[in-house]
Amino acid sequence: MPTTVELAGALQALTDDALDHLVRARHVPQHAATYFDVAEQLLRPESIAAALETVDADALAGLATGATTPALDALGLGVAGVAFDDVRRHAATAPVRDAAPASEPDDARAAERAFATTLLVGEVVRGAATQPVQVLARGAVAMSDARRLAEALGAEPEAVLDAIAIARGARLLATRDATLVAATGAAAWLDAPLPQRWAAMRDAWLASLDVAERSVAIEAGDAAARFPLAAAATLERLGVAGRRATQLGLLDGGTTTLAGDDGAARLAALVPGEVDKAYVQPDLSIVVPGPLVPALETRLRLVADLEQRGTASTYRMSLASLSRGLAAGEDEAGILALLGALSLTGVPQPVAYLVRDAAARFGSVRVLALADGPDRTAVRGEPGVVAELAVDHGLAPLRMREESPRRLVTRAEPTTVLAALRARRYPAAMEDVDGVLLVPVRHEADVLAPPPTPLVQRLRGSGFDVGGEERAWLERRLQVAARDRVSVQVRIEVGGEERELSLLPLGVANGRLRARDLGSDVERTLPVTAITHLAGVP
Repeated sequence: MPTTVELAGALQALTDDALDHLVRARHVPQHAATYFDVAEQLLRPESIAAALETVDADALAGLATGATTPALDALGLGVAGVAFDDVRRHAATAPVRDAAPASEPDDARAAERAFATTLLVGEVVRGAATQPVQVLARGAVAMSDARRLAEALGAEPEAVLDAIAIARGARLLATRDATLVAATGAAAWLDAPLPQRWAAMRDAWLASLDVAERSVAIEAGDAAARFPLAAAATLERLGVAGRRATQLGLLDGGTTTLAGDDGAARLAALVPGEVDKAYVQPDLSIVVPGPLVPALETRLRLVADLEQRGTASTYRMSLASLSRGLAAGEDEAGILALLGALSLTGVPQPVAYLVRDAAARFGSVRVLALADGPDRTAVRGEPGVVAELAVDHGLAPLRMREESPRRLVTRAEPTTVLAALRARRYPAAMEDVDGVLLVPVRHEADVLAPPPTPLVQRLRGSGFDVGGEERAWLERRLQVAARDRVSVQVRIEVGGEERELSLLPLGVANGRLRARDLGSDVERTLPVTAITHLAGVP
């Protein structure tokens, strides 16, 4: 049977990506200092038990005989095809459970869910591009934002949270400054035909899952029978993956045909085709009898609000929605041309009148962000309009105060003020300090791969950022470097400035490092707390 030393050697031979995947999957503590420490952590009974929770029954039967696979070796459960004794013994305790038979899937019903989920995810991505979604310290979405989106989209908060999770897994949302915004490539995704949108989302979401979650998402069956050593929390996590796979149309009791390589073609045959015509009605509503061609929908969404989303969707124009489109660069002629090309019955007179009125009045109320003082926003306009704003009870929560007959100020954020004014049907627009109208900002960012864990960076000698968890470990490693006469590379912060130094540690005492600066060949003494990054440690 393999030994701890052999496992440590196998870990050292792994690629950086494989090692990073292993320490994440097995939740290895970040304070481990050497490959031997990592190996010992992997062979702790509780670590082995946790790892075997997501090993399926067939693989457990193999492990019980002492045999592994390359995938199981990559998880640290064996070396060179041979399982560790504790792994073998624990696998042998797996109960045999009969799986409940899966029901016959209904592809048409699954396609309806896939259709609805694709539309909902699209709405979530559009919403995040307009107003970022707050995330908490551990990555969970703030419930206030989930409820806000749910109310705006006419969906249940749980469905919105699932749509956000699918969008994140599919790399359609990116993290920026503790918020979720649209991913850089999301606009192109929104412009693709619906079956292709769904297929790209399905594939990217599946790729984001771990092996056990992916198995549950594409193979119908009883997770408790498939993973007999899984605890309740693990089964709940796998159940979430199964629920989201059902929403994507991959499962419907049994596995649907949408899970296959030709899923996009099958979905296209089961859902309504895209249309390029709609009914523009005198009551300012626009009824679209099917999924609108993406290029037309993108433009229509600038000047009209979605009221009802489904096989047939309803949009509504208002002074506020038209002001939004005008701010984004549309003009009166362009909006009327769009509606004329879209409408099956021409452009009704009330609609044309509203467009012309909105264009004529657009920008008569201006919102400006203030840089100094307690007030954050100014609102300006003609004296009559400003007087009307000052007494509008619907704007009372903004607590606007009159600074002059043409200007009001408030401590509310500019985006909040702008939204409130448009909700009250004022033709408001944002401007800069020079009075130039601002185009609405699209909030988006690149989806970045997570950096290697500090543990892997230390083991590979490429360095790591020093946080609170690493402080206790840091002095000990610097003492070892001094003992072994090994040079290190550090980044230090002194007086608000950062510097990179190549040092040969000479000793550590009382929280201070004494070292020779190899760049200038002088001896330095600096507080260990000034070190923000360390590389080259043994």
